[in-house]
Amino acid sequence: MGTGSAMAHRAVDAVMGPRTMQVESVGGSEAPKVDACSNQMKSFGDCLESSNGDIARCQFYFDQVKMCRGAAPAL
Repeated sequence: MGTGSAMAHRAVDAVMGPRTMQVESVGGSEAPKVDACSNQMKSFGDCLESSNGDIARCQFYFDQVKMCRGAAPAL
């Protein structure tokens, strides 16, 4: 990963908010909480990694994340 990738991640964090990870222990019949947009975020992150942080090449995936975040109910 180079400087371009780090800058792209910062730009995305500025627009979408910081990426966070929560670890919860699940017991009994409770289902784990899953970010409704995790698939879109993963695809976008994979694109950024494979394109060395070239956010222009990943615009489609970025738009998908924005649409999901706008449509997803708050957890």
